[in-house]
Amino acid sequence: MNIRVAFSRFVMAVGLALFVWGAHGAYTGLKARSWPHTIGFVLESSVKKRFKIEYPHILYSYRVNGNHYTGDRLMSGPEPGPGTKNPKALVAKLKNEKQIDVVHHPEKPERALLVTGIGDTVLLLLLSGVTFFSAGLLLKFPEGNGCLGIFVFLLFFSMVVFLMVPKVRKALVAHHILSTMDEVVVHDSRAIRRKGLFDPEKSKQLAPSTVEIVKPEPTPKKQTTKDINHSVLYVSSEKGIYRIDEKGGHEILIGEIKNSYCLEVYGENLYVSTGARGASIKTYTLNGRLINEISIPAPAVEYLTFKCLPHSRFALLDNKNDAIHFIDSDGFLLKTAGLSQPDKHWQDLDGVVVNNLLYVGEVSESKIVVIDLDTFAVSMFKDLSDRLYAISAVAYSPQSGFFYASDQDRGLYAFSQAGPPKKIGSPMAGFGYYAELEIDYPRAYIMSTKGVIGVMDLNTGSFKKFCDLQVRTRALTIHVSKP
Repeated sequence: MNIRVAFSRFVMAVGLALFVWGAHGAYTGLKARSWPHTIGFVLESSVKKRFKIEYPHILYSYRVNGNHYTGDRLMSGPEPGPGTKNPKALVAKLKNEKQIDVVHHPEKPERALLVTGIGDTVLLLLLSGVTFFSAGLLLKFPEGNGCLGIFVFLLFFSMVVFLMVPKVRKALVAHHILSTMDEVVVHDSRAIRRKGLFDPEKSKQLAPSTVEIVKPEPTPKKQTTKDINHSVLYVSSEKGIYRIDEKGGHEILIGEIKNSYCLEVYGENLYVSTGARGASIKTYTLNGRLINEISIPAPAVEYLTFKCLPHSRFALLDNKNDAIHFIDSDGFLLKTAGLSQPDKHWQDLDGVVVNNLLYVGEVSESKIVVIDLDTFAVSMFKDLSDRLYAISAVAYSPQSGFFYASDQDRGLYAFSQAGPPKKIGSPMAGFGYYAELEIDYPRAYIMSTKGVIGVMDLNTGSFKKFCDLQVRTRALTIHVSKP
């Protein structure tokens, strides 16, 4: 065997390998068009480089049959390479998107794609494979039989060019994700099905949005005795979950959960974390009957407290990593929003939801940030560090139009976005650290870690003892019913 023949076989083998690789990608991409669809959520989007070529790296999560998966494949075949256009534009777009369309293998749901059909890199593999194989034939048969190589090359080259024709490409080939950005489809949660390729004229694109701060206008309202709501408090302690009536009478409602770091009444249900950091969340009726239990996804296991959100979602406040993880009622991770660079202070985080915005206070910073619950964009709402030493709890009253913050053991303050905070009142001697705060205007219920609950009048600032559980407590929530 001479060198020419050996080299020609090597070139043909390379061409065959490239062609098989491309053919597999093409087959998978076309087959994926019949795969089932589900909603996915972008966890991370960044631009990476390979051989000095930029391409987008998109990490997304999705759920199939109750199981959670993560993926980073955009389309079948190798990562986008030559011909990649606008990866930075795609990454910038996806940072503002909440939901995307994900297709997954019906029997192997861990295999998922964002784009179906034949991508540009697959076409490049097919063309390169044919080129190398044809060149090998020309080397092996340099004389008259070399026309076989030319014929093979022209045949397959014509096929690839044919695939470039717009109508054919629309039927078989996926638009390049980086040149059109139309195959990464953003959906409303009520409509996740897609037929064929994406039609930009029939689908609604979500434009990047900014947080619109709602400025509450103070509108104090005097109430008569008949107007005052009826309130029931729920408190987590080392003995269990207490229920406290409006006269201060109390009983242990749920004895199985001790030292819960967070609980909250939302609607007609009581949500309770089953322990400390990363604990699951149990749902109870207000009479203590267990409804279900929500597991916590792996990326959010450092959370300590949570807030219930509209549309059966939860915000898990991670004070270790200065982040907030958003999950649904099945425990599926929707998004993670960073408050700032982790400072390792492990300060408490407390939040309140107003007008589809989540306001979160950081203890060591004495700052309030606001998160848009549609876009998850984070921005600064109020810097109180020049007036308050350390925020220990945050609340809001729609009746007064003010936010309220407790400054550890120094007092209770009212504030809005404009102007300095106003001190409402101070605690009684020996009350201790203001650990929790709930508002039932014009009353503010304040709880210390010693198990003492006091009531402050938000109009006069007067403070009195409400009840003493004589046990170490951690969290407080309130259920208000109309008279």
